[in-house]
Amino acid sequence: MSLTQGLLLALSLAVFIYLGVALFKAEWF
Repeated sequence: MSLTQGLLLALSLAVFIYLGVALFKAEWF
């Protein structure tokens, strides 16, 4: 895996987790 692919993977995971947490909080609050 190249450095660029690693950065893109980390970025996509960060966005996915952020959206998941945001939706989870929206459901409760």
